[in-house]
Amino acid sequence: MSKQKLLFIASGPLISEQGIINQTAFGLRTWQFLSVIKNYEGLVRVILLDEPRFYESFPTENTVRKVTVFGRDIEVIHVQKNKKGFWKNLKKFANSFKPNVLVGVNLMPCFFASKLNLKVPFWADLNGWAMAEAQSQAFVEKNNAYIPAIWQRERAVVQTADVMSTVSDPQRCAVFGQLASLGRLRYETENHSFVYTIQNANETLCLEKPDTNRKRFDIYTRVPKTAKIVFFSGAYNTWLDEKNLFAGLEKAMQQDENLYFVSTGSGIKGFSNKVFSSFKTRIEKSKFVHRFVFLGWLDRADLIYCYGQVDMAINLDRNNAEGFFGARNRINEWLMYGVPVLSTAVSQITKELAEKNLITEVQVEDADDLCRKILDFECEKGKKMALEAKKFAEVDYSYQKTMEPLRLFLQNPVTAPDKNQRLSMNDSFIKRGVFKLKQVGVRGVFDLVRKKWF
Repeated sequence: MSKQKLLFIASGPLISEQGIINQTAFGLRTWQFLSVIKNYEGLVRVILLDEPRFYESFPTENTVRKVTVFGRDIEVIHVQKNKKGFWKNLKKFANSFKPNVLVGVNLMPCFFASKLNLKVPFWADLNGWAMAEAQSQAFVEKNNAYIPAIWQRERAVVQTADVMSTVSDPQRCAVFGQLASLGRLRYETENHSFVYTIQNANETLCLEKPDTNRKRFDIYTRVPKTAKIVFFSGAYNTWLDEKNLFAGLEKAMQQDENLYFVSTGSGIKGFSNKVFSSFKTRIEKSKFVHRFVFLGWLDRADLIYCYGQVDMAINLDRNNAEGFFGARNRINEWLMYGVPVLSTAVSQITKELAEKNLITEVQVEDADDLCRKILDFECEKGKKMALEAKKFAEVDYSYQKTMEPLRLFLQNPVTAPDKNQRLSMNDSFIKRGVFKLKQVGVRGVFDLVRKKWF
């Protein structure tokens, strides 16, 4: 009997790669899903949709590389979706592997996976809800142009996937709504489990052994030794409430001369830079401009050194659909490195943590509350809370717990009962009439017509 073959089509970069200068949330999600291969007995190939801007030196592309991941030797191929020959290369590397099961991770890889038309069970991880993300971007840009394109991708996946996963329970409900509107909630699929929630998890600590030859990154070369540091890391996404983030910080700085805001990351190239640009514009007009310190995108090793030097990390959502349906990778990361967190409680993860008193909750779109929470923050109390939060995350947001649905699927991968069938959602009087005829017979139909019309 030939070995089973598992094909992933996912997003890079893998956190095990050297020289990463921008570790994306998509790449973290890919790594989380790859954790299932630890106990998978078959062969594994991973095709990564990747970009050189994430690396100091981009790995060789369109070539099969042997890479050790979670103690397993697997095949990894890097492809660039914006380069000529992308689709030809993707099909070649997918078809030549002859997989028995296909797993897509993140919407764009899932979209391309759905177009391959492989006759195998297909698990599609949508990660966050793209439609809510599209709305958030449209709000910031004041332009709806991209919403139809995002829906075309999401619809293609929801129409073809056998099983899907989401990043939150609210998003799972949203996908059931999409399934219904596309005609997939039908009698054939009554007992089929279409959608599972797989929350973000983060277990990167086992990989990141300190480089004894590397100079330790020191935030205090940029701020005074007495500084109280409010930290932000990652992209300035379209859901971020930059207006109240600035206002709350500035008010707190007026009352605490030792307070500094230190940020890594920046805007999102190719997506939206308006939130970051607006935030920087507000800061440039502030008399406290020198207390807002921007470090840009750091090498991951330097970012990890930062975590141990800050007093608190901050996440501030606007009150919008993206927050409700989505997740916050940066919070998962802060938890794992023991950083005290101040955050609005909009997403599922922040609500869970706030209910358990594992983060300091900040009211939505309330700069005064943010100011109070920053000024009232006690470092020792914050460290104890962060330690409890880390213990909680190591269990509840572990790969072992979150990835159980996919592990079970890989033990017995199945296609959906409505595979390659389409149910038109256009109403048909004739179809309903034929059904009613079968249901009640000719005499019954006659009686119904007589009662209604005569």
